[in-house]
Order: sequence, then structure tokens, then C-alpha cells
Amino acid sequence: MKQAERREKEHEIVYERKLAKERAKDEHLYSDKEKFVTGPFKRKLEEQKKWLEEERLRELREERDDVSYFSFQRFPLFYLSLSTTKLVLVRIVRVLSFSFLSYLLSSSGLGTVSR
Repeated sequence: MKQAERREKEHEIVYERKLAKERAKDEHLYSDKEKFVTGPFKRKLEEQKKWLEEERLRELREERDDVSYFSFQRFPLFYLSLSTTKLVLVRIVRVLSFSFLSYLLSSSGLGTVSR
């Protein structure tokens, strides 16, 4: 139901724009005449303007919260940082284990460990 209302509003806006273009073509014929716009028509135009702004904000919100953006754009960065962190941690563990092993061997008097 919501989609049908949205399509109907979009259709009305397109129709109004089409009429405005047609009026602009005939503008030269009636340039010396006074123009009248009724109150309800002004309200309708204001409602359409407000609705278009809400739609624009909704689309921006959807774009910001889009799940596919996170899965395809951000996860590779996540995995890259994870693998980089893993490499750093592996190097730290190797250095610490080598240092600890060197300490144990030197304190027991067995000798030193070479890399």
C-alpha cells in the first residue's frame, strides 16, 4: 500500500512538471496577462516539495544504512587489518618466545640460542 501511494505521488509530480513545460511553451502568448494560482494548488505544490525533501532524506538514510555497502566495501578492509594485526602478533610472539628461550638456556648454563 505504501509503495502504491509513493508511485502515485511520483506520478503526480511528473504530470505537474509536464504541464509546467507545456505552459512555458505558451508563455509568450500570455506574457501580458495576469497569472492566478489558487490556495489549494499552492498547498499541493508545497506538499509535493515537502514530500520530495522527505524522499531525498529517506534515500540518503537508506544509502547510509545499506548493508551491501558494509559487506562489499568495509569487510575487505576489516580482513586486511585483521591479517595485518595477525602478522604483527605472530612476530611479537616469535620475538618473545625466542627471548624467553634464550633466557632459559642462559640461566641454565646450557649456552645461547642463535637465530
